[in-house]
Amino acid sequence: TGGTIESTGTATLTITGSAVNGDALTFMNTEIGDASGSGTITLIGDEFTLSGTTIIDGQGLLILQPLVASTTIGLGDGAGTLNLDDAELAFLSDGFNSITIGDAAVGTGAIEVDSSTFTDDVTIIGGPITVSGLLNVTGSTTLTAGGAVAIDAGITSTGNVNITATDTAAAGENVDIVASVTVQSTGGSITIDAGDDFSMAAGAVLNASSTITVNIDSGDADAGTGATADLGGTFISGTGATVNSAGDADTFNVTATTAATLTGAAGDDTFNVSANVGGTIDGGTGSETNGDLLNVSGHATSQLLDLGNSSLSALNGGNAS
Repeated sequence: TGGTIESTGTATLTITGSAVNGDALTFMNTEIGDASGSGTITLIGDEFTLSGTTIIDGQGLLILQPLVASTTIGLGDGAGTLNLDDAELAFLSDGFNSITIGDAAVGTGAIEVDSSTFTDDVTIIGGPITVSGLLNVTGSTTLTAGGAVAIDAGITSTGNVNITATDTAAAGENVDIVASVTVQSTGGSITIDAGDDFSMAAGAVLNASSTITVNIDSGDADAGTGATADLGGTFISGTGATVNSAGDADTFNVTATTAATLTGAAGDDTFNVSANVGGTIDGGTGSETNGDLLNVSGHATSQLLDLGNSSLSALNGGNAS
């Protein structure tokens, strides 16, 4: 309580909780680091309590990490044992090179991100991640989940937005964006790597000043099992948007006007199109068994149908132009 825990120059600082105090770190009226210090500051504990005039400052890396890999994390009003509410997040001063919350090596605890604001690049990493309140970042935003990523509220970032549901042999490493939610990069790109499926509900928006890239079945750790892209939302990109599959039999369902290029790979991919596609539909190249399948309902358009080295197995229903 009180005082300064200083780390100047390039010196690193690591503070770890112990079983004596329940693996918790408690700071009241304490300065941790130094405004001009460039060394890494690492705080490790399963519960953090910041209060009073506490400030954590520096220009290097700030890592806030659970002591036990399975500890859940809550940001803002999000649920979690390692919980940092809005008032506590405000104790993280502006100026860090980046902030990492979670255990990048072995973290498995679920993370809920409620309404939260960061003024530096932020990486949130662990088990399944749910964004339940607006995440506002001045800088880049990285979400890396060992499990599914549920985007139930908006994300606004001045830098790049990177969202990953890391693939394993198990199912369920999906990225889902609910209806009417916007993920926006005002000064960079959006990249989404879904280990399995990706979905955008009606009214959802991906908006980037440069590129938007969505990869389904990313990593393909479950070879032979295809993935699905449900595209019911809108892409707004400064320099182009693409949705790519991996080497299995993957499915693209287009139910809203989508200004994106859809690219299959080596598997027998299926494109179910009931709305306009602003970019190319490309079946991809490589080894295929039966060829790709394009199903059109209503009057759907695409700038170009390009089946690459694959064969168009069937064109069913509707009008394609």
